[in-house]
Amino acid sequence: MRPLPAIGVTFIAAVVVDIGLSLLRPSQWLPIPACAAVGDYGTLASLVVVPGLLIFAPVKTLALRSLTLRALLAVMLSWFLIVEFRMFFSLPALREMARLRNDHDYDGVGGNAAVLVGGWILPSIITIIMVVVKQSRRACLKSHGSSTINTAPESIAVNVAQIAEQEVAK
Repeated sequence: MRPLPAIGVTFIAAVVVDIGLSLLRPSQWLPIPACAAVGDYGTLASLVVVPGLLIFAPVKTLALRSLTLRALLAVMLSWFLIVEFRMFFSLPALREMARLRNDHDYDGVGGNAAVLVGGWILPSIITIIMVVVKQSRRACLKSHGSSTINTAPESIAVNVAQIAEQEVAK
């Protein structure tokens, strides 16, 4: 699969999730505290788990071998999931809590606008940090791993020879 179809499949999956959540309407059958908790924990998981899976998971397909493409997908998926958790879990819970406080002026538009316009910023920062960690880890393994891999068989052979000499001497 090439990069463009990978992005297309991701987009189609996002549309399916959006339609599925709009049909399920979780705010109608979940209690308010549970709906708020799902929204908060879902947003946190979207910020950390999605980039972590896309950046650190072993790559099986050719399309996702590019770290740049994986980082872009991580940011876009995180942003999309943050918007989804806001719209389907957090916002209905916040509106219901405002209604219980007799605050009829609360509509949640400020938070919605912040998530829609600037919701990509925090996932970008977290993804960049994860990419830097992955690249530095790869560089560290490459610099230290090559020297220990080359000398490891020789040192094992020397140790085996010494043990064999000690056994013969006994």
